[in-house]
Amino acid sequence: KEAAAKEAAAKEAAAKEAAAKEAAAVDEEPTVFVQCDKCDKWRRLPLEDMYKPENLPERWFCWMSPTDRNTCEKPQERMDRDEIFDETDSEEGEEGEEGDGD
Repeated sequence: KEAAAKEAAAKEAAAKEAAAKEAAAVDEEPTVFVQCDKCDKWRRLPLEDMYKPENLPERWFCWMSPTDRNTCEKPQERMDRDEIFDETDSEEGEEGEEGDGD
């Protein structure tokens, strides 16, 4: 019984390791985030030519996503721990916040 339990544990560990490697391979795919103009949720898109920011329409909606998160009802995607939020593209909030009360 003990040998069978060890073998089962080893198989389970191997399966978990294989799943982790597969997930890591998916995570290595370059992606880009885009925000839905209806629900304001952020969606991760593959970084292919048609999904590069400069090629997206002016208004973008969840239903345009090629992923399984293609409705506003789906939860917002989370950033990975190693991803960094970069606000350099954001122009909102840079002007007009200070000195308006002169």
